[in-house]
Amino acid sequence: MLTATSATIASLTRSYAESRAEELLALGRDNDWETWTVENLLAKRQGKWELSLVASRGDAVLGYAICSIQDSQVHLHHIIVGAQYRGSGIGKQLLEHIARNG
Repeated sequence: MLTATSATIASLTRSYAESRAEELLALGRDNDWETWTVENLLAKRQGKWELSLVASRGDAVLGYAICSIQDSQVHLHHIIVGAQYRGSGIGKQLLEHIARNG
């Protein structure tokens, strides 16, 4: 199991999301409920690219959170952690970063 302290949390930029869209979306494909597409990932939302995050370790993407501003508040649209990293604190680390900086 990977520990959360080994993950780097960084801004998820549009260019990063575009270049690694399939890799990002693949993180949740083991869930039957996961229906996000490239269009969902790249949809325009107020403040999205300033608030959204990616968790990584080296070149490996571990998870991500898509956020925006709605009604003057941070709205979490989507959070995904790859199956092999679930239970390691990556999701918690993403949520804590949003709560501190959102």
